[in-house]
Amino acid sequence: MTPIDFSTNFLTYLQSLTPQTHVEEWQYLGLTNKSYPAPTIDWTGQFGFDFSFDSHAFIIRSIPEHEGKTWLVIESHTRKGQLYNMYLQKPTVYVTSQNKTQLTESYSMTIGRQGKQHKETVRAAFASLGVTTNLISEVDDANPDWQKVLVDLLQWAIYREKVKQMLEKKAPLPNLPTDPKPEPLPKTKPAPAMATIQPINQILYGPPGTGKTYRLQKEYLPRYVENQIKITQKDYVYQLFTEKEFPWWKVVALSLLVQNDQTAVQLSSHLFVQIKSALSRSKTIQAGIRGQLQAHAKIKLEDENVRYKRRSEPLLFEKVGENSKAIWKIDNDLADELEPELVALSKEINEYKEQITFRCNATFTTFHQNFAYEDFIEGIKPVMEETEEGGQVAYAIQKGVFYQCCEAAVRLAGYTTLKECIQDEPTSRQQKLTQAPPYALFIDEINRANVSAVFGELITLIETDKRLGTEHEMHIKLPYSKEEFGVPANLHIIGTMNTADRSIEALDTALRRRFQFVEMMPDVEVLPENLPVKLRETSEIIKLQNLLTTINQRLEVLVSRDHQIGHAYFTKLQNSDDPIATLRSIFQHNILPLLQEYFYHDYAKIGMVLGEKFVTVAQTVQFGQGFQTETEDWTEKKIYRLKNCLRKDCKDEECKKTHFTDEQFIDALRAIYNRTSNL
Repeated sequence: MTPIDFSTNFLTYLQSLTPQTHVEEWQYLGLTNKSYPAPTIDWTGQFGFDFSFDSHAFIIRSIPEHEGKTWLVIESHTRKGQLYNMYLQKPTVYVTSQNKTQLTESYSMTIGRQGKQHKETVRAAFASLGVTTNLISEVDDANPDWQKVLVDLLQWAIYREKVKQMLEKKAPLPNLPTDPKPEPLPKTKPAPAMATIQPINQILYGPPGTGKTYRLQKEYLPRYVENQIKITQKDYVYQLFTEKEFPWWKVVALSLLVQNDQTAVQLSSHLFVQIKSALSRSKTIQAGIRGQLQAHAKIKLEDENVRYKRRSEPLLFEKVGENSKAIWKIDNDLADELEPELVALSKEINEYKEQITFRCNATFTTFHQNFAYEDFIEGIKPVMEETEEGGQVAYAIQKGVFYQCCEAAVRLAGYTTLKECIQDEPTSRQQKLTQAPPYALFIDEINRANVSAVFGELITLIETDKRLGTEHEMHIKLPYSKEEFGVPANLHIIGTMNTADRSIEALDTALRRRFQFVEMMPDVEVLPENLPVKLRETSEIIKLQNLLTTINQRLEVLVSRDHQIGHAYFTKLQNSDDPIATLRSIFQHNILPLLQEYFYHDYAKIGMVLGEKFVTVAQTVQFGQGFQTETEDWTEKKIYRLKNCLRKDCKDEECKKTHFTDEQFIDALRAIYNRTSNL
């Protein structure tokens, strides 16, 4: 889907909304001409769409064409300013592939007088909120869900608002390279040592809605955030090359843009090339550099200095001289014209100044049924490769998320690559990994994949005493790359597991022994004991803790202890202006669907949990005589239906049978934990 098509279709959806209605929890207030100008861009004259939820109020704009560009815009009424201007023709914001379109976070942010923030600082701020992905929303081009896009954008607006508030509170960083007398850094608590966070293999498990993922974000993630960390130019470039996977010709071009007039030998020792080499599996770096220089050289027909038959666009490089002493340079004017983003990036890197910031030493991923060993450790994937014969589709061995986490963990110990760590002396390796800060891999829904197949040979390597840097350390040879591989001692694996999911894979028994399990059951103590609610003429009390406790006691008897309802579904009541409407929504959209899943749509058993007030008899079916079974009377059977918990102004009797008034809904809730209604 092209950016213009995306913006046009999304705009059509926004225009179809009815003012003063809700899109999930967000209230759509209507069209607005309000705008908040900024020095770089002003949206005055472009109409927008007003949304609010709780204390948040945002303007969403979808602009198919403005000065030749396509935009999605988020502005904040609370901050009275722009939050995110998404230029959809920019590849760091808008990605389309395999009939899918993604909106992504560019980590570009300007904070008032502090000016433009470094992207690593913004990325770390997002991570401190538990947001470790840059994916805002994904659309199926064939069947786009525009409501989901809208809700995703509004949720991301909350994240952006919090990040801006967080960065505004931080004092401007000193100019470290040029400040003759920099301010002394405040003494901070050192990052937690590897051994202080135990266990290193752990799974949080329990029924849905018990706060497992929330606990990862709020309790576990902060343990892996380091404050007052120096981000050097090398660290910054390493992160860029890891995220964007620059092809070799771009790395060579960046090196020449930063430092022109170099020989091929000098280029091979350049910082950018060294970092790319550490991330690459190529063993012929110098030959590869010469091939890229020749393939992208701009020459005249009579030029004898460059002997190369096949060339690849863009043609940027020039050669002066012969043999190994030949000097290579880049045509800066041509680079400005053909690769403006690359030129801008080279200036950004060249002007980068060491930053003191915080760093999140963690990666978050989610397992699913198609997640495989090749995604986790390493696998063969198709790539566009630059060779001496030009660009062509090739198959390369790519590192999976766990391999990348292992490399990130050893970098915290001072190593450049996992290979360097394995080749180090055992005593030195043990000392470095023991003193290094921990790195965490958070795996949500760990049991939704075939875990034993995904982990493969790691079933041995992840044991605490088999890690690199321990007494009985082990490393193996990987089946694809044939490289030596081990799991560093400072890498922690923490997962979550929903015990009520019917589609899950059972955890391998051998793998279970490698993990410690932390049970997370419904905790009614986090909820208010009594919930006040206002009816038209009276004020009433719902015993919220008794309500959830009674439901879960019945579920434990009828199904199992693993099939209960978590307290997290009810936490939104704490800030609700209309508790009855919120309770109705919780039951309609969360509780009833869960019970239908637990009981396979057996409404009689759902009635045993919630009581007769939630279940109605839709009709009675009579059967032909003479064919009944011996064990059950089939003369007639009843078809049950659940009542709709959402508000509706019913005028006829049929509607009243299937919907609650507020008084009836409160009475039905009380009947769950009381033998008789007190209303």
